[in-house]
Amino acid sequence: MEEDYLQDLLKKEKELRQAEEVNASESQKVICEIIERVRQTGNWESVAEWIQALAKRRRQPKQAITGMIQLAISYLDSLPKGHPLLLVLRKVSEGKIYLEVEFARLTKTLAELKEQEGNIEEASSLLQEVQVETYGSMDKNEKLNYLLEQLRLLLALKDYVRFFIISKKVNRKVLDEPGMEPAKVKFLEFMIQYYDYQKSYMDSALSYQTLYEVQGQGFDAASALQQMVLNLLLVPYSAEQSDLLRRVEDKEELESSLRHVIKILLGKEIGKVPSEIQVLLSPEKWNLLRRRINQHNIRVVQSYYSKITLNRLAELLEYTVDETEAEIRDMVSYMGFSAKINRPEKYIYFAKPSEPQNQLNEWGSDIFGLLNRLEEITHLIHREHIVAS
Repeated sequence: MEEDYLQDLLKKEKELRQAEEVNASESQKVICEIIERVRQTGNWESVAEWIQALAKRRRQPKQAITGMIQLAISYLDSLPKGHPLLLVLRKVSEGKIYLEVEFARLTKTLAELKEQEGNIEEASSLLQEVQVETYGSMDKNEKLNYLLEQLRLLLALKDYVRFFIISKKVNRKVLDEPGMEPAKVKFLEFMIQYYDYQKSYMDSALSYQTLYEVQGQGFDAASALQQMVLNLLLVPYSAEQSDLLRRVEDKEELESSLRHVIKILLGKEIGKVPSEIQVLLSPEKWNLLRRRINQHNIRVVQSYYSKITLNRLAELLEYTVDETEAEIRDMVSYMGFSAKINRPEKYIYFAKPSEPQNQLNEWGSDIFGLLNRLEEITHLIHREHIVAS
């Protein structure tokens, strides 16, 4: 392996390694020159062998190995994609903290090749092996883009469990820094796909709101605002939902049909979903939106009536009696709604929602009465003991 044209360099490389005080910069120059001379012969197999041999030599300075690997990586630009040298460099870099950035870049290049070959699962697996969030030497922009690539491939594989884990590693503070808008938009788009899969419509709405704020009055601003409202309309009634809808109800970018639905949800009248919105939603989301409007209508009826027949309420909602009963049941079970159904009489009795402070006062009064009774009972028992003795 020790060719004649390398004898002088190999002798100098050995002297530098065995010196009492190792000169890392000189060692780097020498081993880089060795690799460069071998490259000039055009024998890439020999280049790979020398890289592995020099990296393993005793007392080889880390700085020298790093310089050699970086030089060899620059050769990859002029070589065909998937050249064996890529795998050799990745193998030499693996497990070395001082080469963690080079290992990550080589792995990303290899993953791109696997993806181009159609093997997305292997490409994703390669990237998941690299824990870039622990790399202190990697630039934060490069680290963020690396994590985004991991997220993109996991979405392509529909691996939502790992996607959620990796998404937690993205530093939100970095996304908020000036100049990071493109990465922030890409991250939000990925998260929206995840939230849509999870049917977490409030999180989707908040992500679209951030997109709207990031892009300002840009080309996609109106679309982001529209999607934000559509997702908000699918969220169960809450103070947060109402507050967000009030903030956007007068936006000029919104379609008139969406503004109409917002007015229904924020108003005190029974309403109906405009048919124009149906083209903006999937069949599943369209049915859910109709449910949200009918839930609003039920709350409106509650504000005006203390009781109402099931038939009449079903007529107002354009539901069957069974569907109306099921909707009331779900609202009572999952939304804190107060109502009772008398099936024999086919009546619904509404209870006015009480204020939290009033509920606490009632509970406090009940506990106070219970303690008084216990004290009285204790006194009577004690008196009986005295009489008996």
